[in-house]
Amino acid sequence: MSHMTGAEKIGVLVSAICHDVCHPGRTNAFLAAIHDPVAIRFGNQSILEHYSIAATFDIMKNKRCDFSSGLGKEGFAEFRDFVCALILDTDMTKTVPHLHDLESSIRNYKDECTKASRARTTLPPSFYASAANRRKVLGTLLHAADISGSTKPVTIAKKWAASILKEMKEESDEVIREGIKGVRTMGDDIPRGQLFFIDTFV
Repeated sequence: MSHMTGAEKIGVLVSAICHDVCHPGRTNAFLAAIHDPVAIRFGNQSILEHYSIAATFDIMKNKRCDFSSGLGKEGFAEFRDFVCALILDTDMTKTVPHLHDLESSIRNYKDECTKASRARTTLPPSFYASAANRRKVLGTLLHAADISGSTKPVTIAKKWAASILKEMKEESDEVIREGIKGVRTMGDDIPRGQLFFIDTFV
């Protein structure tokens, strides 16, 4: 926290609040397959994430919702870039490459530290002096929080799972009904699907 700028502190809160704003309950793959106007607008790239970013900054045009009003022009530019980066990090297709990138940054930094001090075994505060490193770490934390429903107490986890499974079933039913190609449908073995998601991502 001590290394974070004011724009980053506000940005991570706004990203957490708004990363799924205007989400229609369908996946990026579905929207791309049906040539949805939103998919066309964003070139089939991180469709829902770009949609949420655009909606966030549209909402912030209302002065009552402008959390960045005290940042100034440079601060706003930093804030906007930060929010865009963090929300884009919630795209599930970027999970593995994002983690590899973060791990590479940590490994490289540790290698440099080892050369200077053989005794160093953990990341020092100076690692977070890099804006790029802070962005990677906070993006990972936001994404982890986004898919953390399974880590909550059972009563809460069940509610999250039920809500997500309802969306998945509705999309699967529409895919089958309309004969939409290129979109994976929901399997019948829900427990196995949940375990796969937990083991693979959570």
